[in-house]
Amino acid sequence: MLDYPTDSRHKISKIMSVTYYLGAGASAKKIPCVVDLSKEIRKIGNFIIENANTEDCAYYINKEKYNIYSNKDLILIRKKIDEFCIELEGQLSIDTLARIYWIQNDTYKLNLLKSILFASIIYWERRGIDDRYLNFWATITSLSTTLDNVRSFIDYPGNINIISWNYDCQLERAFKQVFPNTNPIFNDTGDNEKQIFKHNGVNFKKLNGSAQLSGSFLIDSKNTSAKGLYNMTDSQIANFLYEIITDETGKLRSHTENVKFCWEHYSSTNYEDTAFKDKYYKIDSTETLVVIGYTFPSINHSLDYRLLKIMTNLKKVYFQGKDRTDAEKIKDYFQAVFPDTDKKINLIAIDSTGFFIPPEATSEIWG
Repeated sequence: MLDYPTDSRHKISKIMSVTYYLGAGASAKKIPCVVDLSKEIRKIGNFIIENANTEDCAYYINKEKYNIYSNKDLILIRKKIDEFCIELEGQLSIDTLARIYWIQNDTYKLNLLKSILFASIIYWERRGIDDRYLNFWATITSLSTTLDNVRSFIDYPGNINIISWNYDCQLERAFKQVFPNTNPIFNDTGDNEKQIFKHNGVNFKKLNGSAQLSGSFLIDSKNTSAKGLYNMTDSQIANFLYEIITDETGKLRSHTENVKFCWEHYSSTNYEDTAFKDKYYKIDSTETLVVIGYTFPSINHSLDYRLLKIMTNLKKVYFQGKDRTDAEKIKDYFQAVFPDTDKKINLIAIDSTGFFIPPEATSEIWG
């Protein structure tokens, strides 16, 4: 039996737990999906060559200074990106290519892949925040007030879990935009900063790690004022991306290694990940699953299967793609990987402008 917070709102016999399962399609308005990766990464290579000027600059992570010097080898950056994209175009996905490097124990190529992916996501994040994430937070959260009417805590419904396959920070950045005066929602490992929440925080897990820098970031150059990660000038971001991709010293390795693939850190034979076991509303209490923009690729089937198998109380699954036809395809992919069961589960393909929020998710808010 689960233990719940003592707040009176939770003094009920059973909570309908809703789990969101997010794939690349959930961020497709800002972050390219698998089919476009090679083409879009080549564009980044062109951007770096066109904008990485000869001016020295420096960036700061947690106030530690790192210099970027003017002697940039633009032929080298072109070579690295072109060779990588040629190999990527020969595989079904970047996950497959990474898996091959991992099997071959080719740490150089695997680290380069992660560096290019990390740099690319930082570049794409400059496009802004997908408005669907903003609508999601605005709909499911509110602010609690104290007796003297001072707003104090973010009231997040504890019955909602979020599991994401995505490396991007769209979800976190959207939260910060909706609640600009709060601390970051998650720390660099993806764990909740729970002190800002009235209840137990957001039950959130990134399965593949995160393309974000650990701690504060600032970049400065002689002729341009200092900028943060997402508001750098073209010259500044080009210099920084060059530094990430050509880094031979390993000084950025602790950041780029935040990008991981599920088979790197989830055992195929022993799945007891405590990240899914230490919440008030555990994954195994999920009754409603909302799958958004995720096609259950075969390389992830092992973890997909084990996560779905944990959801022993599952009764209903909603599927959302770019349109209803796409949602129907996602439903087919789900049925191919879902564990055998005698239970009747209602599978529903939906079409929604924003991220679909089922009535089961809002019952705790408005009920």
